[in-house]
Amino acid sequence: VHGIRTKGEWQQKLEELVENELENTILINYKYNYLSATSLLFSWSRDKTVDGFNSRILFELNKFPEARVTFIAHSFGTYIVGMFLKLLPINTDFTVERVIFVNSVLKENFDWNEIRKTTAIGSIIN
Repeated sequence: VHGIRTKGEWQQKLEELVENELENTILINYKYNYLSATSLLFSWSRDKTVDGFNSRILFELNKFPEARVTFIAHSFGTYIVGMFLKLLPINTDFTVERVIFVNSVLKENFDWNEIRKTTAIGSIIN
């Protein structure tokens, strides 16, 4: 998941690398509309972006219930993934092998331990 003020060009490069190197792997590039830094001041704008991600990922996970998931996110994308995991319904059953963040915008006190009580998460790398 890319950050704001970008269209996530790095996602295409990652997709090509994954397709060439990893068998039995499906990469889902999640893209949302370009967001300005000013738009992040409004909770409705952040919430709308998180809701779109939540719907898409839950849809994909229903297609692949045995999936072992790795989330890779940059900047505001880390917020989107963090909120997805925080808001995940308790009855959702899938494995998050790892979370990889680059330049995370989540607060230092983001409560990963609380999330791990309801969702199995392997490693978290920032």
